[in-house]
Amino acid sequence: MDLKDLGWSDFWESNFEKENNHSVARVISEEKESYFVQTEKSKYFAQITGNLRFTANDRLDFPIVGDWVLITELDETQAIIHKILPRKSILKRKSVSSKSEVQPLASNVDFALIMQSLDQNYNLNRIERYLSITNVDNIKSILIFTKLDLLSEDEIEKYKKEISERVKNVPFVFISNITKEGLGIIKEYLKPGNTFCVLGSSGVGKSSFINSIVENNLLKIGEVSYSNTKGKHTTTHRELIITETFGILIDTPGMREIGLTSEEEGLIDTFEDIYNLENECRYNNCTHISEEGCAVLGAIESGELSLKSFENFQKMKREQEHFSMNNYERRSKDKKFGKMVKKVMSEKKKGRGG
Repeated sequence: MDLKDLGWSDFWESNFEKENNHSVARVISEEKESYFVQTEKSKYFAQITGNLRFTANDRLDFPIVGDWVLITELDETQAIIHKILPRKSILKRKSVSSKSEVQPLASNVDFALIMQSLDQNYNLNRIERYLSITNVDNIKSILIFTKLDLLSEDEIEKYKKEISERVKNVPFVFISNITKEGLGIIKEYLKPGNTFCVLGSSGVGKSSFINSIVENNLLKIGEVSYSNTKGKHTTTHRELIITETFGILIDTPGMREIGLTSEEEGLIDTFEDIYNLENECRYNNCTHISEEGCAVLGAIESGELSLKSFENFQKMKREQEHFSMNNYERRSKDKKFGKMVKKVMSEKKKGRGG
């Protein structure tokens, strides 16, 4: 194995300064601020240095699955993480437990494999949410719809028509984890050296899909196949899986919520047609409710724009603006608190001097 098998590319080669006694590794799993990292030669249980911990301002300053890091090996199984190398991309959402914080999902992702099942889980509003978080960092997306074997030909055509009309310029594939139909098409997208993050709710077939992809294709390190002892993959936490010919897969636990962060770029790329239409409205402050000359309303009436898509856009836009406001308020409070701490420490030093 070499670093290219782990996803190393010219991006890091040009941004990397070799440091003495440090090895390059990739974070392959994390749980409660403990990590497993993979080098060219071995896998290590790793923890971060105290300096890295105490200089962190938020969760994004800690290692994430997919990160490239510099480590020192302590022995054959343990290592210390000293530094996180520059990230090419970060896949993130609003934290479920906070109104103003971000939860990273994975880093250095080239493609997102967004999965839904063609049953009660099917929801195009949710697909647009996924696209909005992947588009923030220009991560390319591929939509994978599972449980194809449960549908009739008429139902398949109905779904295809609905998806293609609503989601533009994003490839989608129907598959069956039972009959394996469609898996060959997906494998054509999975190229060595690229990192693919698998996203979706619980029960859509992510683990079955990954097991089908990695079957007999796990990269061997020495004489040991890169898998767990049972040879089957199940999702309990974020994990990076290295294959011989289908690149690197990052699996994530099922997500019930896909909250937006402050970056509007994701919305702009996902709803580009709506932003373009807004520029054609007669009035600059058009609310798209009842104004004459509203290009958005005109597109909805003509069928050019989906009403459901526009309503979803409005909801997500409000959510993004709300997060931005909460995030600004939190940062302002943190800044004031930081100034207060500095003032107290300065006064203590003066007191000692007196």
